[in-house]
Amino acid sequence: MPAWFHFTGPLVDPASRAVADFPWQQLNGKLLIYASLGTIQNQQLELFARIAEACWHLDAQLVIALAGDPLVVGFAPQLELLQRAALTITHAGLNTVLESLSCGVPMVAIPIAKDHPGVAARVD
Repeated sequence: MPAWFHFTGPLVDPASRAVADFPWQQLNGKLLIYASLGTIQNQQLELFARIAEACWHLDAQLVIALAGDPLVVGFAPQLELLQRAALTITHAGLNTVLESLSCGVPMVAIPIAKDHPGVAARVD
């Protein structure tokens, strides 16, 4: 690597997050798919419905933060779920993408607005 290149590591501090009230006992042990559209785009109910429909036939448990039919919660402890997830479905918000990458979780990116198309284009 060039001398000017510096690896920064994860850009998240898990200790800075508030503890979320999450129903961990409802996780059923199947492959976990985590779907989040972030804190600004989380009212896209039609998109959440399409995500739930697309995952319906899979032998997996879908956790949706803020809409849908499976395990639906108002707020999800994203980092803890990503450590268990087999897949992330995301709006390509930079935080969710970076946290999914740091946990080694593959992603399906559905860009919605702002920088999402540029971030999604870089998810490989």
